Amino acid sequence: MQYGLKQQTLCSILDIFAEQLNQTELFSVMEQLELLDLPYELDLSLYAQIENTNFIEHIERVGQVIYQRH
Repeated sequence: MQYGLKQQTLCSILDIFAEQLNQTELFSVMEQLELLDLPYELDLSLYAQIENTNFIEHIERVGQVIYQRH
């Protein structure tokens, strides 16, 4: 499982991408993150379901892995 995190704008928007989660697991992660009351806007996406090729290219170009489970 791999999670990527990147700061997208000056508004401190963070995007988290998890390649190997299903929809149920994604919603569970979203709920847990909301409970943290972080000062960031979080956008969770299943990488395999992203259809916007420009967005995928952007993730691959500037996204950074902050956690990777082997």
